[in-house]
Amino acid sequence: MTCFLSRLWLAIAIVCVACIFMVPAAAAQNIVLLTPFSQSIALADPSVAVDLKIDFADVTVGGGVEVTYDATRLSFDSFEFNANSDLVFLTGPDPGEVTQPLEIGAGWIILTPPFGVSGSQTIGTFTFTPLAEGEAFVQTSASSTSPGPFASPGATSPLAPTFSGATIVVPEPGFATGLATGLVLLFVMRERWTDQSANIFS
Repeated sequence: MTCFLSRLWLAIAIVCVACIFMVPAAAAQNIVLLTPFSQSIALADPSVAVDLKIDFADVTVGGGVEVTYDATRLSFDSFEFNANSDLVFLTGPDPGEVTQPLEIGAGWIILTPPFGVSGSQTIGTFTFTPLAEGEAFVQTSASSTSPGPFASPGATSPLAPTFSGATIVVPEPGFATGLATGLVLLFVMRERWTDQSANIFS
């Protein structure tokens, strides 16, 4: 029994030590993301905004992102770089660009250690116009052309961030709206039938 308990405590200790080393590794991620992750808008809304951000555990001097979207439900209007940042080497699509993917590139020149940026940084904001009801997905991916992948200061190999996307939902007319419309039509038909019946029997 004593031997069994010793082995059990040893196993628990090994698991705890493994968790201690695994948690920082899991948390130390570099992510390119769009926010908000999900939003619902009306088809009558003139536009919808989506922010392009990075959240890097590693220091980076910048890089490129490709963005694709559902052109059957969204029309690209513009991309505006964050004016409240130290972004340089800016490359982006022209307003109303229809060719996909949309290419975004930006960098940072930091002359003091760590010679780059980390943490959460807003690169800019996309604006789309809704075209049709339904669910539209906007996705980020690695840049395959200029300016290329994200890099760290002085690194010989590029960073490999995780790329995520966002969902924009234009809901279809709800059941309640359809039911209310149906009740109004029934009321109108009933009134007409009552009037016709009154004329017949008068």
